[in-house]
Amino acid sequence: MLPAGRLSRRGALLLAAGGLVQLSVPRATGAPRTGPAAVPPQAVPANGVRSRIEGLLADRARAVLRRDGAALLAGVADSARPAQQQTAAWTARVPFAAVEYRISAVTGPGPDGLLTVTAGFAHRLRGIDEHPAVLPRRLTFTSTPGGWLLASDEPDGSAALWDLGDVRVAQGRSSLVLGLGEQAELDGLAAVADRAAPAVSALWGDGWPGRLLLQTPATEPQFARMLDVAAGSYQGIAAVTVAAGGAPRSPRRTGCWSIRRPSAG
Repeated sequence: MLPAGRLSRRGALLLAAGGLVQLSVPRATGAPRTGPAAVPPQAVPANGVRSRIEGLLADRARAVLRRDGAALLAGVADSARPAQQQTAAWTARVPFAAVEYRISAVTGPGPDGLLTVTAGFAHRLRGIDEHPAVLPRRLTFTSTPGGWLLASDEPDGSAALWDLGDVRVAQGRSSLVLGLGEQAELDGLAAVADRAAPAVSALWGDGWPGRLLLQTPATEPQFARMLDVAAGSYQGIAAVTVAAGGAPRSPRRTGCWSIRRPSAG
């Protein structure tokens, strides 16, 4: 969700502090892009199956946190290995401080023989988050002679930056920039974000934690996927500020998250 009451102040400050981005929540010009279709209810699997899935996802979370590509692939079906090798590469530089899959439902197997799992990918970024942000995921698992293995792990709504490409990182004094562009561009954005942070503090005082996260996709379609809207819905602005899903609504308890539109100068 995008809490409009807080966004305008953030936007005005960041704009005044160095022209980094004009942050606002404009009226969308297109219909929101819908997430994957809901899976029809199926038989709930036995407790032993759910326990196996919970164990696989716990192992997967540890592998992402530790940047352990071999461990990430250990619970993956052969058909899914190329996609998961890509996941390992694209998340390798993301500074995760904590990772957890929070299962909300396990259904199936369906006619295709797959179990479907809806879960939240709960994660904290080092130096930014005091509480986990949660991204909705839809995962499938296939039965093999060795047991259930992961067949897919996809966004169930808003995509993460690392769903879209190889993430590079720039660390500022008061900011963290994650992006799909060139390193020099990200370093420059981190420097501008650092200059913006004192201006936010000048207005808010201690009403925010003093940390900025800026995410920079490379294309307009990627920007739209991160917001789960139709491409072109956000015209005439440079970025939007979002509240991290799953975190407390008070900005005192979590960093300021912004997504920069690729066409921003």
